[in-house]
Order: sequence, then structure tokens, then C-alpha cells
Amino acid sequence: MSKPSQSSNTNHKKPISRETLYKLAWSEPMLSIGKKFGVSSSYLARIYSRLNVPRPAPGHWSKIAADKYTYQPPLPEAEPDYEVEWDRYNQGPTIKAPKPVAPPLKSRNRPKKTSDRPSVHPIIRGAKDHFLHTKKSETGYLRPFKRILVDMVVSQGELDKALKMASELFLALEEFEHKVMIAPIPERLLRHSCDELATPCNYQPLSTTAEN
Repeated sequence: MSKPSQSSNTNHKKPISRETLYKLAWSEPMLSIGKKFGVSSSYLARIYSRLNVPRPAPGHWSKIAADKYTYQPPLPEAEPDYEVEWDRYNQGPTIKAPKPVAPPLKSRNRPKKTSDRPSVHPIIRGAKDHFLHTKKSETGYLRPFKRILVDMVVSQGELDKALKMASELFLALEEFEHKVMIAPIPERLLRHSCDELATPCNYQPLSTTAEN
């Protein structure tokens, strides 16, 4: 008796492209896909978010069974420095999109045209709902349950002002060709910690009267 082919097992141990993950997500439920790779559907959902691959919303397959319309968003192109493959069985770095060539230094002194500038930066769009779905710290700051989110320490009373300020800052940076993005999970990036209990600094306002 001939032995069964092992090609299917071998294929599952190869890196999975974003395109393949996208096709799988819209062809069968996440629970079934997770079983193929030996992971939970919640873990797989985080992989989809990390690689920026759209997946069906809750209730999608019930609507399909009832012959109802559901929207399938297109797969966006991978941004520079984003992962383009998921390697289930290797801990090494995954293949990423090539980094863009740095523009000439002189072009950094003038911003890009703002004719197509959005009113709200994509990272900020929809962030308010996640900040309100939260628990408060002892000092009153919001602690969103969602982890992949713009990094801000803010109270509910100052939330709108902080989001607007962050959006304007991100848009201004991108006008000078500085890419603003959520850091990929494998990257070991650090930031200064924020001590919520620290005493605010007593800044002295500058005098508006010019000295002779």
C-alpha cells in the first residue's frame, strides 16, 4: 500500500502570504482556519490585525447561510516595514516589504502638497470608541482594552483634544515625508515610560512685554 502524500503537511509549514490569509478568511470561518495551523481563532485574529489583512465581521457566515449581502473589503497593499508573510513554525524574522528610498535631504525642508490631506489621520480614526471602551487607572487615565492602538495617556475629559492634537501632529509629520504607523510587533522598539503619579512641572509663562 502506498503511503499518503505529505505535501499538504509540508505546505502548512511554509510561510503564509497576506494574499493567502486573505483568501482563506473569506472562504471559511476563522475557527476552521485556526485548526489547520494548530492555533486558536483569537490568536489567528491577532495575526490578521498584525499583517493588516481584512477578515469577516461577526455574523458574516450566518448572513452567508441566509443568502444575505455582506461587504468584503479589498486587501490593502502592505506598507513599507510591514510584514507580508506569517511564519507559523519559525521564530526568525518574516519577509517584509522593502523600505522606501530616502528622498533627497533638500526635499525635507518643504512639506508635500496638502490637496489630498485627510481631515483625520488613519491611526486616529476610530480610536475614540476604543478609548471609551476602557477601564480607568487610579489617577483617572483611560486604559483601553485594545492593545494595537495609538499610544496616549489621557483622561476622558481631555480625550477629544488629545486625539485632535495627535492627528494634526501625525498629518504634519507625513507632509514632511515621515511615515507614521503602528510599530510591527516583532520590532523591539522602546519609548520613555510615563509616570501617571508624577507631580506636574510648574512652568513659568514667558513675559509678553519686550525689554528695551
